[in-house]
Amino acid sequence: MGQSMPKQPPPNIKRDSSLRHFFEVDRGFWNCEQEFLMKKHGISVDIGNHMSLCRLANGRMVAIDAITLTDSAKAELDWLTLDGSLLEAVVLTHPFHTLGIAWFHERYPSSPTCRWYGCPRHRKVAPFVSWAGDLSCPGTRKVFGPDLEMRIPDGAEFVDPKPPSTNHFSSVFVFHRESKTIHCDDTIMYFDNPTFLAKLFGFQDGSMHFHPSIKTVGLHHSPEAPLAFMAWLKKLLEDWDFNHLVTAHKGRCFCDAKPKIKRMLENAQMPLLDLSAKWRAGREQGGGCYRHTAPASQGDFAWSDQGSECG
Repeated sequence: MGQSMPKQPPPNIKRDSSLRHFFEVDRGFWNCEQEFLMKKHGISVDIGNHMSLCRLANGRMVAIDAITLTDSAKAELDWLTLDGSLLEAVVLTHPFHTLGIAWFHERYPSSPTCRWYGCPRHRKVAPFVSWAGDLSCPGTRKVFGPDLEMRIPDGAEFVDPKPPSTNHFSSVFVFHRESKTIHCDDTIMYFDNPTFLAKLFGFQDGSMHFHPSIKTVGLHHSPEAPLAFMAWLKKLLEDWDFNHLVTAHKGRCFCDAKPKIKRMLENAQMPLLDLSAKWRAGREQGGGCYRHTAPASQGDFAWSDQGSECG
């Protein structure tokens, strides 16, 4: 469920040439890409990871996601945020992107002036953080409006995705209005200069794809789920005036992200309708539907996801 279109260069704005890690995508939005190796069939594959930094109208900053930075990348973040004093919040958007939380929190700890927000799973695996809010709650996703808007895909499990080893589809989409940029982790993947191995798997230069789990476990196994996801993404495309997209896996799409997502969704429509029909047939034959739900506030929840991190 992907497609390739010609790549566009980044917008022509004045950038600080001394920044080598935090690239200013457009005014007030910086993205830092990082190598992230995972073993597939005994082979180490760089699937990439990232974090972003965006400026609010009040001049303060929000970090989106938290990764372990190199010394030189941390120096850039400190320069942009005045040694962290401008950081108003840290927002963690993907349930299985957790490996940088401890490192980042040690250097930019949660406090009344630097609030941390995360997914239900983050709150469970990182109890040392004084969490200010849970992004599964609609009210929490509105705390930085209108500068930042956040949405979670319909039709997919966000609280406790299963199986944890492969269902990494759902994440919080964050839209920074000033720069017209969307930050997304796994739900959408954009490949900018993919490796030779990635190309062998069909990920061509300039191609955009939904996370592969959309075909299997990413959406609830109900006839309504694929339709709900398509409707959700269509509404996002109508509501958000964006140009750029930064993705964890694995690149930045400049200037024409909206038409590329529209094209990708159009190409995925028939496969998603087929999924809906398949699960409707299963329901009619008595097979039931898979839809895992669990209250985010359940303190003794049995998380079944050891070793499933992808960032």
